[in-house]
Amino acid sequence: MKYKELVDFLINKMKLSHIYQPVVIKSLLLNNGKMSDYDLGKKLLEYDISQIEYYQNIVNKMVGKVLRNHGVVYKDKNYFLTDFETLDDSQKNELVKLCDEIINKFIEQRGDSPWKHRNMNREYISGSIK
Repeated sequence: MKYKELVDFLINKMKLSHIYQPVVIKSLLLNNGKMSDYDLGKKLLEYDISQIEYYQNIVNKMVGKVLRNHGVVYKDKNYFLTDFETLDDSQKNELVKLCDEIINKFIEQRGDSPWKHRNMNREYISGSIK
């Protein structure tokens, strides 16, 4: 779609029942006109306040509490990694790599089971049925 046609669509033709369309268009514009459905889903998730609040709660009530109890992080309005300033770039890179390895091993062993409860009985419902 050419520039003027896209402007016309955005201003005159697009009907919104949610922010999905402009988020997808904006994301494609910012990513050389191409993105996977997975990455577009992540972009939509960035705007989903209910999901952000859900994970904020997990951070504060579970993850943050455990990490604070072990002295890994501390909280003063924001979370801080304890003694972060003592780590050099090489150490930070190695720690990031180790975290990635642990995450990947967990996912490899358990698949989608840790998140499966959130998908149960959740099939796509078309807009016309809604």
